[in-house]
This record gives sequence, structure tokens and C-alpha cells, in this order.
Amino acid sequence: MKKNRLSLFLLLAAIGVGVFITVLMFVIQRHTIGTYHENLPYVSMGVHVKHKVTQGRLRFEELMGGADIDFKMVVMPTFDSTRSVLKTALKGGESEIGTLAIPEPELADKIQSSIARLDNFIVALEHGYSRKVDFDAKLASTPDSLRESLAQNFRIEKAALDKDIDKSYEILEATLANMIAWVDQDVQDDISRIEVFNVVSMTVMVLIFGGAAYAVYLIQSKNEKFADEAQNKFAQEVHRIEQMTTFVDAISNGRYDAVLTLDSENDNLANTLVDMRDKLSASAEADSKRNWSTQGLAEIGLILRSSSDSADQLYFNVTKFIVKYTNANQGGLFLLEDDDKDDTYLQLVSCYAYEKRKYLEKRVNIGEGLTGQCVLEGNTLYMTDVPQDYIRITSGLGDATPASLLIVPLKVNDRVYGVLELASFNTFSAYEIEFVERIAESVASTVSTVRTNERTKSLLEQTQQQTEQMRSQEEEMRQNMEELSATQEQMQRQVEEINKVQKASQEREEVFSLTTILSESDLYGSIILVNDKFCEVAKYRRDELIGKPHNVVRHPDMPKELFRVMWSTLKKGQVFQGILKNKAKDGSHYWVDATIVPIRDENGQVVKYTGARYHIKDEHLAEELYNRQAVKLGFPLLKETEPQAV
Repeated sequence: MKKNRLSLFLLLAAIGVGVFITVLMFVIQRHTIGTYHENLPYVSMGVHVKHKVTQGRLRFEELMGGADIDFKMVVMPTFDSTRSVLKTALKGGESEIGTLAIPEPELADKIQSSIARLDNFIVALEHGYSRKVDFDAKLASTPDSLRESLAQNFRIEKAALDKDIDKSYEILEATLANMIAWVDQDVQDDISRIEVFNVVSMTVMVLIFGGAAYAVYLIQSKNEKFADEAQNKFAQEVHRIEQMTTFVDAISNGRYDAVLTLDSENDNLANTLVDMRDKLSASAEADSKRNWSTQGLAEIGLILRSSSDSADQLYFNVTKFIVKYTNANQGGLFLLEDDDKDDTYLQLVSCYAYEKRKYLEKRVNIGEGLTGQCVLEGNTLYMTDVPQDYIRITSGLGDATPASLLIVPLKVNDRVYGVLELASFNTFSAYEIEFVERIAESVASTVSTVRTNERTKSLLEQTQQQTEQMRSQEEEMRQNMEELSATQEQMQRQVEEINKVQKASQEREEVFSLTTILSESDLYGSIILVNDKFCEVAKYRRDELIGKPHNVVRHPDMPKELFRVMWSTLKKGQVFQGILKNKAKDGSHYWVDATIVPIRDENGQVVKYTGARYHIKDEHLAEELYNRQAVKLGFPLLKETEPQAV
């Protein structure tokens, strides 16, 4: 009877131990899964944010370098996305990289600091962009003679702006690195706690299993087969836990190729660990690809920005970098030659293969072969079944047909500037093709700039040649002057006749000055000449008017739209006629019937404006004439006023 009670007690104890072990394993499993789900989004967030910031800055540098990029539509969305992720991380919730839990206070402070540094960096970028927009606007309205000085001032200002932007970027990078380091350390701490918890759990389970085995041994001491089976199960469980611990250690050290043997397809903890390994491996691989692309874009940007004066050397450096960075075996850069519209073709400007620079001359007509077809279609061509006679990769040991061929158009704003052709014994991955396409866009923008600089240099050389020709003509003019001196006596007689005509003209001009308000202005509306009648009616001295803009006599009753019509007409080279109300120096007003004529030089270019105005002394007549003009032009009518003596 006592033996039966002892057996029952030991059996119940064994059942309790089994329940305890099951609960302990469940706790370990839930804690491991919880740690994975809590930390993985924050691990991805740091890399994601840093990538977005780097991408946005590269776009901004392309914009400041002259690329046709919309600041608000292309550059700012990158930073808005980054700020949205950080804001979501600050309070927890769904984001584009996954569900983010509410962060710890220390992490929240680092995220808040990152947002502040990001805002400072965005302010620096917006300031730099606004200054560039202001410069472009000023440059467009500045005379050619002043543009170089304005450009020099802007380059000095831009250097200071770039320094502020770089400083803001370095502070932001340091803040993001601090946040990422903190998250990494937190993940390592969690993994360490799991490892300690696993060791303690293993120790406890070993002790409990030892007690359970002893109890089973007492209950079934005469059944060796049952004892052997229990011992085998215990050994298998210990081995399983050791495998899981080793597996978790390998993952925590970044060895995502670790293998965990599943004893059963229903082992939830093992399945969860394998799933965690696969997701972390995929995330690490995606980060590696992004980092590869980001680094490549940064390096090619440096090559394009630090290019020498030689366009050929620049093209070779670009081709060499792309071939080596993509592990291709051979590459060529073709540029579109379209100066002659009747003979448009592709010219091979650089070729690089097997660590050697290839000096080749090759011309490809538009539409000829895959390279010429790429220009017509404007799309990337990728082949893994390359025809035997299309291209050969050569070296000192022989030649062979490549396994893959990638042809990418150099295109900016739907305009093709050339083609980049890569051949390799290996195949190109999708992310590598996308990387080459993005590089091709930057190269196309640089090619456009280089072509523009070359044309400018050619024009400068032509200008210098024309200067030499002018010097030669000057010598001819000197000789002509000597010949002209021989005709001086004849001209003297003509001068006497001209003086007679001039005297008669002066008499007519005196009559004209008594009846007409006359003035002349330069192309910007500044007064360069007035007659006595103008000074008399406007009540200004001549020295008070010369050099002043014509709006010095503009009356506030006249609408601005009337003067816009006047300048629009004059800019077209047409004569403007209209009724105007002017303001005299003492504040009184006077009405004039104005006719303004553009004066052209011998080349037909407008050089100044001459205005003839007739004083309308009848106030009501003047207002009636103005109102007729206002009705015709669609302006508000002028209210009638009492007559004013002038």
C-alpha cells in the first residue's frame, strides 16, 4: 500500500515537472519571438533613414550641379519620408518599414534629436536652393557685361552655403550613427539576456530532468527498457536546446547561413527561429545591395564632379569605374553626334576591358545593331543569349562570347545623349541593372554640361579670331583716314552748307521746343535728355531729371497696367500713344498726349526711346480722352475732378 502511494506521488511529481518544463519552453519561445519583433524594425529603421538622407543629399547635389531636378517633387519627398518614419518611431505605430513599438525614453531622446538635426539639414538645403533660384532669376535679368561678376559673387556665396550644408549633414550623420549604435547595443543586450536566460533555463531543466529521471527510475526500476527510452528522450531534448542556443548565437553574430535541424515540423520555437534567420538574412542582403548602390552613386558623383579639363579622360574614368564596380569584363561608352542633322551617329569615346584601356575607333549609325536600336527606343536592353558574331571579349590569351550584354541609354528629360554598353561572363542582377540606369542618368547630365562647355570654348576661340580680324580692319581704317584727309577741303565746303541747314533746323527746333514736351530715355527708362518745355511744365530743373527714371513724374491716379501696356509695346519695337496724367514737382498735375518712339541704330537694334508730349490744358477734355482710352484698354474710368491751373 505504501509502495503504491509512493509510486502515485512520484508519478504526479513527474507530471508536474513535465508541465513546468512545457511552461518554461513556452516562455523562452515567446520571449525570443517578442525580442525579434520588437528590435527588427528599429534595426531596419537606422539603415533606412541613413540611406534616405544620403539619397536626398545626392539628388540635391545633382540639382545644385545644374541637373534638371524638381526640388519639391524629387528632393523633398525623400526627407519627408525620412521624417515620417522618425515621427512614427517616436510614438510607435505602423510605418513603411514595419510596426514600431513605443521606444524607450533614451531611444526616444535620440530619435527626437535626429528629427531636430534632420530639420536643420532641410532648412540648410532650402536656403541653398532659394539662393540658387534667386541667382538664376537675377542672372536672367542681368546684362551680359555684369553676369560674370554676378556669377563670381554667387560662387563665393555657394561655397559658404555648401560649407553650412556639409556641416549640417555631418551633424545629422553623427546623430543618426549614435541612434543606430544605440539600437545595435540594445539588440546585443537583448540577445545577451536571452543567452543568459537560456543557460539558466538549461541548468534548471537539467536539474529538473535529473530529478524526473531519478523519480522515473524509482517508479520503473525494474523496467530497463522504459528507463532507456526516458533517458534517450531527455538526451534528445538537451541536444535540441543546445542546437537552438548555438543557432541563436550564430544569428546574433551575423552568420545567417547557420542550419537548425528540425526534429518535427510542429516545433514552433524552431520554426520561429528559422523564420527569424530567413528574415534577418533577407534584410541584411537588401541592406547590402542598397549600400552597394549608394556607395557606387557617391563614387561616380565624385568622379563626375572632380573631372579634369579633358573630356576624353573623364569618359574613360567613368567607363573604367562602371566596368570594375559591376564586375563586368568589358564596357564601352558611345556618345551621340548630332551636330550635322543629315549625318547623326554614335561615336565610341572610351572602352575598358580586362584592366586595360582599349583604344578603338568605332562608329554606329542610328538604328544599326542593338546599340543603335537602343537610341531609337530609349530603353534599356539586356540579353543573356548574345549572338556569336555581335561582340567578343578579348584578352592576351584569346577571346570569347560574353554570357550577358547590358545596353543602357544615357538619357535626361527624354533626350538621349549616348549609350553605355557592358559585356560580362556573368549575368547582371536586377539591382545592378537599376544601379547602372541611375548612373547613366548622371553621366548623361554631365555629358550635356561637357558638350556645352566645349561649344562655349569654341565660341570663345571664334571671338578671339574675330578680334584679330578687327585689328586688321583697324589698320585698314587708319589708311583710309589718310585718304580721307585728302578730301578734307571738299568736306569743309560741305560743312559750311550743313551749317546753313543746321541753323535753319535750330530755328525749327526752337519753335518745336515752345510747343512740345520732349525727352529721351535709355532702355531701362532712365532720362537722358529733356527740353526746356519739359522742365517748364514739370517744374523741375534739368539736373533734377537727368539720370532719374521717368516714373518721377508718374501720377498715382494712373494704373500700373497702363505702363505695363506701354513697356510691352515699346519692347516689341512699336510706337506707343496714350493720354497720361503726370505729377509736377510741387504736387500739382498736368495732362499730356504722349507719343513714344523706339530709336534704332544702323543694325536695327533699339538703343533708346524718344517721347514727344503735347500739354492738354483743358482738364475736362483730358479726362474725357483718358476715359475713352481706359474703355478701349479695359481699365477703370477716372473720376472727374475740378479744373486745375497749370
